[in-house]
Amino acid sequence: MQFYLGLAESMCGNRKAAERRWTRIASSKPTPSTVDFAFQVLAASVLDPARSQRTVETALESLRTGGGPSEKGLRLYMEGILLRAAGRDEEAMVRFRAGAAESNLYTRHLNTSAQNDPPLSH
Repeated sequence: MQFYLGLAESMCGNRKAAERRWTRIASSKPTPSTVDFAFQVLAASVLDPARSQRTVETALESLRTGGGPSEKGLRLYMEGILLRAAGRDEEAMVRFRAGAAESNLYTRHLNTSAQNDPPLSH
């Protein structure tokens, strides 16, 4: 939620407030099995796309090799978020659509909502 508050601040012209919020998120230390991990990487990528690219790719690899949550819809959501961080929006949409087809109502909602997210401020 904090990432999206920063995105709203940025879209409303308050880039400094957004950057402060994203800096706090980027410096957090969530475990890779939580959704917060994907948003920590996403915040870092918005703040400094060039420096964070290696972190994004490492996070994607970790997720793909079993480092994320066990629930498929949540893994697809996290992978989509990380792909957005990498600037690979079309690939992200494929993951979100697949996650939206899962049976778990919560992850179905997350993945459906992510398909309507505004563009990132890279």
